[in-house]
Amino acid sequence: ITYYAFDFTLKYHLKLFQFKNDETIAFEFKPHFAYGQGYGAFSGDLPFFKRYQAGGFGSVRNFKPFSLGPKDSKGDSTGGDMLTTLGTNLYFPIPFTTSNPFKTALFFDIGNVYLSNFSTKELRSSAGLMASASLGGVPLVFSFGKNLSNKPGDRFNPVDFAIGLDF
Repeated sequence: ITYYAFDFTLKYHLKLFQFKNDETIAFEFKPHFAYGQGYGAFSGDLPFFKRYQAGGFGSVRNFKPFSLGPKDSKGDSTGGDMLTTLGTNLYFPIPFTTSNPFKTALFFDIGNVYLSNFSTKELRSSAGLMASASLGGVPLVFSFGKNLSNKPGDRFNPVDFAIGLDF
């Protein structure tokens, strides 16, 4: 198999304010860019099993997992050669609580997957509220979001949850 791939991810966490009880307000910034191309037998495109996928937790929240990007004739995502996402979180404590088992944040996510050419017109975005808690050491995350891009064919869940993922 002949292909190449480049993947860049960054996670930047900045404390904005710390309360007396050690609770904090913090900002988190997570860009992710990936690109790959095939050559030889796969000239031009990545092999289908190496294509990038986006949608869901870890990319653009509240969109159905792997639903973004180019589609086949059935409307299913085929993945792409380029992925661009940006996730932002503004973490804050729940007011008027002394013992808080939840991590809460306002979020804004934007991104998509492309077969060849990047287009800002194709970007999908969501914003909302996220809450996570650890139950027996296993993270449980709830996300309440709004589709800000609202394009035809979008598969979006206003309420979403994940087990085993933490932000």
